[in-house]
Amino acid sequence: MWFSVLGVFIFNIVQWTPIKYLGYSYPLWAHAFGWFTALSSMLCIPGYMIWLWRNTPGDRANKIRLIVRIEDSVSQLRERMQADNEKGMEL
Repeated sequence: MWFSVLGVFIFNIVQWTPIKYLGYSYPLWAHAFGWFTALSSMLCIPGYMIWLWRNTPGDRANKIRLIVRIEDSVSQLRERMQADNEKGMEL
């Protein structure tokens, strides 16, 4: 999965051409600032994934179980949701 995302990103960098609008060619710093602002939000998710993976104790199977699985059972979640809905109706 991440190979395809990385491939699209590399292809985009290789095929990149400067933007022109009505004959005006934007300076290089404007392109760099645009890439910076785009990547600053996009890299938060994989960065947090890497941080969470490194700070979760245990082996690979234990890490997946701790990170992906919720701790509450479905019945507990339903009870909590119904209680929240009843509180909302009272207000």
